[in-house]
Amino acid sequence: MKLTWLFLLLFLFASCRSSKLLETPSLPVTFEGDSLFFDGLDREWIGYSALSNVVRLSVELRPNQKLSVPISRPTRFARYATSYTVYPGENITITIDENGNPFFVSKGNEERSREMRFEAAFQQLNYRLIPKFPPRTKEYSIDSILLFEQQIIGEVPAYINRSKALLDSLATAYTISENLKSITRIKLENEHRSMLYGFYFDYQQELKAHSLYVQKLRTLLSTFNSIKEKQQIYYGGSLLIERVMPELMPVKDRVREDRQLRDVMDTVNKNLKALSRDFYLTQVMYHALYRRVPVSKRSLRTYYRSCKDVSYESIVRNLVAQQKMYAAQSKQKKDNRLIAFADSKVYTLGEVLAQHKGKLVLVDIWASWCVPCQEQQPYMEKLHKRLAEENISFLYLSMDRDLLKWQLRSGELNLDPSLSFVFENFENQSFLKKYKIETIPRYLLLDENGNIINADAPTPDTGELEKLIQKHLIKE
Repeated sequence: MKLTWLFLLLFLFASCRSSKLLETPSLPVTFEGDSLFFDGLDREWIGYSALSNVVRLSVELRPNQKLSVPISRPTRFARYATSYTVYPGENITITIDENGNPFFVSKGNEERSREMRFEAAFQQLNYRLIPKFPPRTKEYSIDSILLFEQQIIGEVPAYINRSKALLDSLATAYTISENLKSITRIKLENEHRSMLYGFYFDYQQELKAHSLYVQKLRTLLSTFNSIKEKQQIYYGGSLLIERVMPELMPVKDRVREDRQLRDVMDTVNKNLKALSRDFYLTQVMYHALYRRVPVSKRSLRTYYRSCKDVSYESIVRNLVAQQKMYAAQSKQKKDNRLIAFADSKVYTLGEVLAQHKGKLVLVDIWASWCVPCQEQQPYMEKLHKRLAEENISFLYLSMDRDLLKWQLRSGELNLDPSLSFVFENFENQSFLKKYKIETIPRYLLLDENGNIINADAPTPDTGELEKLIQKHLIKE
């Protein structure tokens, strides 16, 4: 079956309006970096997860720009090795402490800023307590590696006790809330679960040479299967499952066909139980659907029989339902189909241009992953403001595949939702083929009747684009 329109579901999730996927409406968290943080940097990335940790995302923060990220519950945001718990609606500034380490500050909320200082301090101090692996300064025999493994296993109980004592001490010193203390305890438990994985990963070459790597990873499955609460998945548990399970799979790269999908689901069902199974099955199915793998009814039935968690199951059911709905909606729109940011509906390019008939139209073709496109956006924004009273419309057409990333980046760049669209499938659009749009950014200027004036207009940073527009505005 053709999975054409399920991308739209990502947009619906990211919207601040409620959707079927969310039990509660999401609220935007605003991020910005101060001058200390961006000293010598032109951008930085922040990672987090969405859809009950099924989808992992990263967003880009730039100097002098605010970034808005919608979340519906406390969420783990990570910058490199340090993670912070962020609540819906907060305004976060990233700065640098006296030791040169980045940390989060909740603007206007000293209590939350203190809690974030606690999280940074705890993670830095706890790292020093972790039993250290022998340095990789030489090659070790397999017997030595197995001895190291036993030494680390023997040190773990004492390390756990020291970690818990540190947590209690810092929680008292920083007077953090019981909720954050509980979340931090869960993070700590997941770090304890991941200790041996880190050791096995570092020595995987030697372990694989003796056919021990997969065997050692299988010993970790009991820790996954002991997970009983969603928060254990949310705050670090999902990361460990995602690292270990691919090594046990019959398909090492991405699932590309339904038969592979069934093999993967069989492996998951044999190895994982309870919430860990439901989480990972949902992630596998989600990415199969997202990548347009032709998922059979048989595979869907297998998933529905296996997944016992209603909230995880609803993610897949809604993906399938949205796919069917938008596939039906698009039957009469055969070419140049666009999904609108503003109302989530499907339009043809002709229908969009007809809304701006009688005006010049500047089309900006871009994508969230295109660095040059984003470097041009400040110039485009200034041009848009200078020509705000003129008889011209600006349209932003994205070539993104991932609608959630498109939506987030559009918000970051302050694009007008009513002027922002994404191609349903940019690989099969006659408009792009006709004008040989193979690289971006690309700018096209159209006259008041939708005819092309210039199919490869200058970039806005040169000033030549504004001259071109003014030339044709004067003719009106």
